[in-house]
Amino acid sequence: MVDTQILSQHQLLSFNLPGHGGGPYAEKEDSYSLRGMAESLEGFLQRHASRECVVVGWSLGGHIAMEVASRTEHLRGLVLIAAPPTGFPLSGFRKMPRAATTPHPSASEVHEHITGLCTSHEGAALFASDFAASDARMRPALAQSIASGEFSDETELIKGDLPILTIVGQDDPFIDIHYLESLPWGNLWQGEVQIVSDAKHAPHVDAPAATALLISRFIESLEPSSAK
Repeated sequence: MVDTQILSQHQLLSFNLPGHGGGPYAEKEDSYSLRGMAESLEGFLQRHASRECVVVGWSLGGHIAMEVASRTEHLRGLVLIAAPPTGFPLSGFRKMPRAATTPHPSASEVHEHITGLCTSHEGAALFASDFAASDARMRPALAQSIASGEFSDETELIKGDLPILTIVGQDDPFIDIHYLESLPWGNLWQGEVQIVSDAKHAPHVDAPAATALLISRFIESLEPSSAK
């Protein structure tokens, strides 16, 4: 998990996505669409965060964060972890694990998905527990909304002025790093994708200190006193 001690000088708020692990189950399945989840995040930010916050999103959370960013001008910055900006049809993925899109995946499909997330045994156990606790309706409902193109064009969002930090694990089996590096970023932090060594799809789990340090430096660069 991200090393919160490194980020202790910042106010940190965490958000559980509907239907995920500790998150609440939704009454209506359309709440599990990408836009529905973005609305949930928007509501959370309105209730708990300042207007000038930095949103950090991992994997699906990164795409939800981009959906929110496309609908508001009040974010200070965006951190995308293992979340390649895409349009429709989808681009930037080497493969999509079946367990992420089906309501009742087989044990082997779940194993393939979990082992692709991280190398840490502790992290894998936590992911497996969260996966088992998730709402089985959520995965196909989300996949259907994405397959239907019910989301904003993320490749247009990243051409703008919003400061973005992009992090990916060097050994991520799901993300095409070359695709990430080829995108027309408008304001990419340090001018390049930050590749974390010895990490898979969840670099915040495999390399928590390195990932937290990147996030902290990014946030500090957004402060008025920081050199631009």
